[in-house]
Amino acid sequence: MRRIVFISVVFFLAGSVYAFDEKPKTYISISLDERKGGSCAWGVGTSPNSSLSVVFSATDCMLRGGLNCRLAYTFSSRCVALVLNPQGYGHGAGAGDSIMAANFQAYHQCALNANYRFMAFSRCYQ
Repeated sequence: MRRIVFISVVFFLAGSVYAFDEKPKTYISISLDERKGGSCAWGVGTSPNSSLSVVFSATDCMLRGGLNCRLAYTFSSRCVALVLNPQGYGHGAGAGDSIMAANFQAYHQCALNANYRFMAFSRCYQ
């Protein structure tokens, strides 16, 4: 019940937050809850407000079963990808001007941390 109230308050406060530029910037945050020897819960949050994107990503991570979700990555106005090790022993994230560039960067970063990995999330934002 507390999570529902928290999520409702966050979405109510979010509203429409835009800069006065010609094109609003989108901030993308990724939160992770890595459990030793276990799986990894993750969440993605987007918003024109960087602080809200962090809150949204932590909320998404909690909704996916995370108990100790922490901010791991932040990006702005790009394609992003998240690659995880299913045993919870490594991860990588990448950003780029194309989805292929973001995927390559995420796989490369995860390869430094873990042998076996899979693509958890990959998407482009304005």
